[in-house]
Amino acid sequence: MKTALIVLAFFVSSLASAQWVQTGSPPVGQVYSLLVCGTGIYSVGPSDYVMRTTNNGTTWTGLNNGLSNTNPSTIALCGTNLVVGGASTGVLRSTDNGATWNTAASGLGDMNVNCFAVSGANLFAGTNSGVFLSTNTGTSWSAVNSSPSNQTVYSLLVSGANLYAGVNGLLVSTNSGTSWSWVKSYPGTYPWSYAVSGTNLFVGGAKGGVYVSTNSGTSWTTVSINSTGDVNALVFSGADLFAGVYGAGVFHSTNNGTNWTAVNNGLGTLLVFALATSGSYLFAGTATGVWRRPLSELVSVEESRGGPPAAFDLHQNYPNPFNPSTVIQYDLPQRSHVALAVFNALGQQVATLVNESQEAGIHEVRFEGSGLASGVYFYRIQAGDFVAMKKLILLR
Repeated sequence: MKTALIVLAFFVSSLASAQWVQTGSPPVGQVYSLLVCGTGIYSVGPSDYVMRTTNNGTTWTGLNNGLSNTNPSTIALCGTNLVVGGASTGVLRSTDNGATWNTAASGLGDMNVNCFAVSGANLFAGTNSGVFLSTNTGTSWSAVNSSPSNQTVYSLLVSGANLYAGVNGLLVSTNSGTSWSWVKSYPGTYPWSYAVSGTNLFVGGAKGGVYVSTNSGTSWTTVSINSTGDVNALVFSGADLFAGVYGAGVFHSTNNGTNWTAVNNGLGTLLVFALATSGSYLFAGTATGVWRRPLSELVSVEESRGGPPAAFDLHQNYPNPFNPSTVIQYDLPQRSHVALAVFNALGQQVATLVNESQEAGIHEVRFEGSGLASGVYFYRIQAGDFVAMKKLILLR
């Protein structure tokens, strides 16, 4: 009887832990945007704050020097520089990982910045009056508004040679904004968010709308979520797709959106603005701060099919070449401390993907190359005594 009680207590404890947990405070209040940069995660919200954590949200540090009287709501990494924008904020830039911020808005025709996109040295800003381009990390700006002129741009995405702009509909440019055309086949309105997996382009829209194109927008399939909330965020972890829906929480799909399951157990609010994956966690920026949940509770790739792998192995990333993200898979025959990092051709570390103890099984992690220049990179794993390295190519 005593043994049965112990087993039951363990089962109940496991169920209780399988849920979202609010990260350390601050940040508090609304978190509009999340950015993963190396070992750090940045969160952006109102009241002039940008916060950073380097320990998966256990503690956060304020990075507000130079942000007074601003209202930042979006953040991006361009090269080695951070940029933030917001309502009436213009663009502010940090060259020291957020320690200090300075205005970088010369020539910016609209100081209401809603979103950013990065393609190599090109930094695009979506404003209430169209799209602006900087080729020098915000030192100067010029309008690229042939078609979206005077329209509010809610979202931007660089995917291969295409630049997408979400207005009341979807626009695309194949020449860095010099000219634009409507994606007339797009079936939704107000594109709020994007995700790319291989040749699949996903767009999150209003009223639970999610749409996928396998041919750069020529045709679309609707894979909507049963919700009336806007799909503010889309993010992949391996083959698993997550959606953040305002008013409905976080949803999970294992089949590219054909079916969705709500994964809100423990989430303190259903008002979700942003999602991000870092290491082995899924993070949600919400109306009550940042919440965290282990991906191992959610994604199918963590399941060991037919027992653990027979040996350690590091697989070739897919796709390769890639832009802007790729998936790295590795096998653990036993529980091990895993250190997985990405290096440039000079041997400088540009990203830490995993640095923790993990159970035996088949694992995947997505590497986001946004903000990095095209070129050859290397990823290296150390798990116990096992060490391996492979090459990957970022091609914009």
